[in-house]
Amino acid sequence: MITRLGRTSDSADILALQERNLFANLSEADRGDGFVTTIFTPTLIQEFVAIDGVFVAEHADRVVGYAFGGPWSMYDRWPIFPVMTANFPTLWFDHQPLNRETSFQYGPICLDRSVRGSGLLPQLFATVCAAFTPLIGTTFINRRNARSMRAHTRTLGLTVVDHFEFNDQSYAILAFSTQPKAR
Repeated sequence: MITRLGRTSDSADILALQERNLFANLSEADRGDGFVTTIFTPTLIQEFVAIDGVFVAEHADRVVGYAFGGPWSMYDRWPIFPVMTANFPTLWFDHQPLNRETSFQYGPICLDRSVRGSGLLPQLFATVCAAFTPLIGTTFINRRNARSMRAHTRTLGLTVVDHFEFNDQSYAILAFSTQPKAR
């Protein structure tokens, strides 16, 4: 499996993977295996491709995972993100205050069920981090998405820095360093 920057030609695969994993499209039982809530359209995917903000995992010439990332100006179109960042002036991560100028939004991220648990998540995450060094990464996870929370806190080592409510749902805000760990 390889990870790389996304291309325009990846749009159909990204949209298909998104559709198979959208919260609204899953049964309650299937939601326990992880889900995505932020919806991307073909136009939005192209906007993120244009700023090098789409990352894909590819296996056998098929996109089996994706991650988005970018500056806050790209995410403000969704009403949840201004709510998420409203508390940034009171939050700290890694001895630094969180703010929109020195951080970026990571996500959504989605892996095909066939590759979950394969070690692909850290590989895709490292590709995103390398693209955004030295910024602080931030994301949110719906507190109902226990699989994603475990993967991001246990496997990737992200730190929960706050919580917020939006549309009767509870979310955790997580932060991480994009700097490689010293050995």
